[in-house]
Amino acid sequence: MKTAGGLGAWLPAALALWAALSAAGCAARGGEAKFVSFRHAFQVTPVPDDPWRRTPDVANILALNDPSTSVLYYDNPYTGGVISLQVVPRHYGEEATFLDEVRYIYRRMLATPHTDIRVVSGGSFIPLDRAVRLGREKDAERAEFHLSGSMGRRPSARAREIERDLLDERQPFAGPRTREEVRDERQYRAERLTPAFTGNYRGKVVVFLRGGKLYEFYYVDHALAFEAGLPYFDAFVASLEFLPLGLFPRAAAVLGGGKDR
Repeated sequence: MKTAGGLGAWLPAALALWAALSAAGCAARGGEAKFVSFRHAFQVTPVPDDPWRRTPDVANILALNDPSTSVLYYDNPYTGGVISLQVVPRHYGEEATFLDEVRYIYRRMLATPHTDIRVVSGGSFIPLDRAVRLGREKDAERAEFHLSGSMGRRPSARAREIERDLLDERQPFAGPRTREEVRDERQYRAERLTPAFTGNYRGKVVVFLRGGKLYEFYYVDHALAFEAGLPYFDAFVASLEFLPLGLFPRAAAVLGGGKDR
């Protein structure tokens, strides 16, 4: 009886593991490697490496999204564009509507420092409630809206680190600092609080609501490069596949404590 009980306890997890590995295997055999998140029960096809690159520094570049909640984020080093996917719990309770969640996301974007970007539709700035497109897709609620305006481009974390090292090399290890060293230090701190430059950007946001979670897709790029990068973003969003809820948390626990794989 003890053996049967142990087998019964492991059987659901084993089935979930088999289903997860089968899904990933089918994706690989199809010629496209899938990014599978057991924790958030979804899979997507990553953005192509050329010209996009996966990086942990998107939030530092455009200060648009939170790196602690981001699952995938890419930047285009040639244009400064950003493609990002983050997954967060609902901001409000079940009594709130999906539109309330979208309003929260938009207000968060309006509060981003050194950013003056607004919702647009048909080339005109209009209120969010009139511009957002709501519907259902992939067994989830879906919202989409476009953005346009100015944003501050910040130095990357690596660029800040290199500049910091160069500054430290010019300063003594001990003793009083010279007037020039104090000036350089103040200038360094001031520049870290302001963007390297401000440019005209366009953006597109797609949000899905499923199982109490928001799957937020962002694409922001320089206005002159936006149209060229849009097909990459649209393909990224279209590749989203939700996995069955309930089974995959068990598979994630078996595979490594619930981490994305």
